[in-house]
Amino acid sequence: MAPPANKLVIGVPFYGRGWQGVPGTNNGLWQSSSGAAPGTYENGIEDYKVLKNKGYTRYYNSEAQAAWLYSGGYFWTFDDPAVMNNKN
Repeated sequence: MAPPANKLVIGVPFYGRGWQGVPGTNNGLWQSSSGAAPGTYENGIEDYKVLKNKGYTRYYNSEAQAAWLYSGGYFWTFDDPAVMNNKN
């Protein structure tokens, strides 16, 4: 039996996954990397609040309904408020 809707809790990942050494072709999309990007607590993982302040360019793929950041060989995937709104 499913719980009532007012008892459901939905988790939202306010972090991104990142890679470094990513070529700029397609703004980093579908490219290889040399490894995980440096993160505050763990390589390859960074808080959304940190990512949004890095000044990287945000890109969006409408087919996948996914956003990413790319700048200088760093590629970060994440869900921002606009992406999360599309998932409802």
